[in-house]
Amino acid sequence: MDEPERARSLPDVQSLLSAVLEQLPVGVIVAEVPGGRMILGNEQVAAVMRHPFIASAEVEGYAAYRGLHPDGRPYRGEDWPLARTVATGETVEREEIRYQRGDDTHGVMRVSSAPVHDGDGVPVLAVAMIEDVTERARLADQLALLAEAGDALSASLDPDTVVDTVARLLVPRVADYWALDLLRDDGSLQRVGSAHAEPGKEHLAFEIASAHPLEVRIPEGRGAVLRTGEPQLVARYDDAFLSAISRDAEHAAALRAVGLHSAVYLPLKVRGRVTGAMLLGRTARTPEAYEQVDVGPLEEIARRCAMALANATSYERERTTAEQLQRSLLPDCLPALQCGEARVRYLPGGVGMEVGGDWYDVLALPGGRVGLVIGDVVGRGTPAAVVMGHLRSGLRAYAMEGGRPDEVIGRLNTLEHTLGTTPSLATLVYAIYEPARGLLSYTAAGHPAPLVRRACGQVEALPACQGMPLGVRADLRWEIASVALGPGDTLVLYTDGLVERRGASLDAVLQRVLAALGDAAAADLDGLCDAILAAADTVGDDDVALLAFRADPPVAARLLG
Repeated sequence: MDEPERARSLPDVQSLLSAVLEQLPVGVIVAEVPGGRMILGNEQVAAVMRHPFIASAEVEGYAAYRGLHPDGRPYRGEDWPLARTVATGETVEREEIRYQRGDDTHGVMRVSSAPVHDGDGVPVLAVAMIEDVTERARLADQLALLAEAGDALSASLDPDTVVDTVARLLVPRVADYWALDLLRDDGSLQRVGSAHAEPGKEHLAFEIASAHPLEVRIPEGRGAVLRTGEPQLVARYDDAFLSAISRDAEHAAALRAVGLHSAVYLPLKVRGRVTGAMLLGRTARTPEAYEQVDVGPLEEIARRCAMALANATSYERERTTAEQLQRSLLPDCLPALQCGEARVRYLPGGVGMEVGGDWYDVLALPGGRVGLVIGDVVGRGTPAAVVMGHLRSGLRAYAMEGGRPDEVIGRLNTLEHTLGTTPSLATLVYAIYEPARGLLSYTAAGHPAPLVRRACGQVEALPACQGMPLGVRADLRWEIASVALGPGDTLVLYTDGLVERRGASLDAVLQRVLAALGDAAAADLDGLCDAILAAADTVGDDDVALLAFRADPPVAARLLG
């Protein structure tokens, strides 16, 4: 074919190619290489962009299609996949881009681009395919957010942690500004959480709430949501809306400083009762306004937040009651001893854990002897604390009547099985120190054996002489073990919360405890207890009770002499 014939056929080829492109279900743009002039674009391009196809434009003109980087920066012309293919021959596959349509709505497109080479392998064209995946992306984001919220909000029973979790979930992922308010019993509002994506504005919401106390009576926004229990979408957060929710010009100016252009107010509801309200807002950082399709998933987040807060608050109230009960059942003070001194510690489990029925006791027994008790009721919360108080009282009564440790524990177990109720399981160690003989006798009922630090600094774990826990059967018997306890020797009793850690070796923690026991200053019994707790890293899943008793050297020496 000569040149005139070829020239006459080019328009025909282009027309044919245009006709083919119009049949495709996705937007297609063809650009020249190396200039970047866009020579073809089908109707789907205009439909996706809601903007006329830009014909005969150089690469710089691509910026008329308004793409947005994740941080909100607009795309430059050279940022687009088609421009990168023109410039370098790069092949781009399924790149998702947030963009502003020609009608100022926002969406997500998926773009692929690739070069087209001539017979000599030289790139002569670049082709981009554009697909609107806004609804698909929105649904995927919503489902991912709901799944993450379900996992995160069920992971803690601490109210403050729940609030922080919601803030991390929503800012800056779906909101640039977030505030959470709860209704007090008197009907007033308390701000419990806020966040802002812009550095330096994190505490702005609390400052506004402090200077302008929140009110339920305002006609729009938070007030309307609290009264009706229905969400409110504010597609345009303008001066008219600000006037409706602010009390005066100063309040309006403070709200304007937040920089919102769109917002959603959501009720917090538990079993149909409104307990608070949540505000999510967008600033210039995220130019897209909230739409009605955003409200449903965000309302579900608010519902889950409300339930998580209600559960955490209820749990915290019950936990506080159980802990107060448990502490009230422990000795207020230790008795004055003639043959040594004792120190005790009680630490409830970490946040989100109920108290576990751990207890200790120190008894001044007849004949100058000392009774030492450490125990742990199986179970948690108020029921465990009640059982603990019952066992402690029973053991004190039997101990004062006399008898070896195994006999006292046996009588206590018999009592458990004669009360007409299902016996509670408990582990404990009961030890008796006789200063006149320098002898310690003890029985362990399913409980870790005592530790000893000798006056010379040597440490050891005493033989376990393990027996079954209390409450297993009525006919149980326990062994008794005896060991010399000389002047200046220190006995340590503890519950398993001291050494048991999720994901940690029990032996490793016990070795740290023994090392701390050996290294601590023997003269300071309080310091010794603190050193043991620090070595064990006692912020764990369970309560910890610790009892340290040191035979007094002068008294013991005099009694032995």
